[in-house]
Amino acid sequence: MTFSVKSGPGSLSGDELSIDGAGAIVITASQPGNDNYKAASDVNRTQTVKKKSQTIDFAAIGDKVFGATPFELSATSSAGLQVTYTVLSGPATVSGNTLTLTGAGTVSIEASQAGNDNFNAAEKKTNSFCVAPPVPEIEIIGSEFSPELVLKVTNAL
Repeated sequence: MTFSVKSGPGSLSGDELSIDGAGAIVITASQPGNDNYKAASDVNRTQTVKKKSQTIDFAAIGDKVFGATPFELSATSSAGLQVTYTVLSGPATVSGNTLTLTGAGTVSIEASQAGNDNFNAAEKKTNSFCVAPPVPEIEIIGSEFSPELVLKVTNAL
């Protein structure tokens, strides 16, 4: 008797089946016959392989100060698939995995992974952090004895 994979994401080596992904694998058993027996009809059996689960690891994001440079978000999928980010609320925008702060307040970011042919969608993860307004820098130019006193303020909203 011989076995073969008729269709689906699998392969045989001898009588050992290797599964290459999720889906229906149709395996055919054949008996060609011999001098004493006629050939038997082929028999097909279907083995259904379900998609695997995956998770997302999305470490906490520390608080930031408005005016900070854009930074990379770094969530990972246990399946090694690309994670997508969405700003749920707050003063920020995201492009790919780069987050840009657009003001002060609380920002909530969602990390998601929709799955593929072999993996189910991961449960979404959310992180929130605070964006503080910048601390104004005040510099006084001159002195109490100077006829000109200039007040210079930077980083003020």
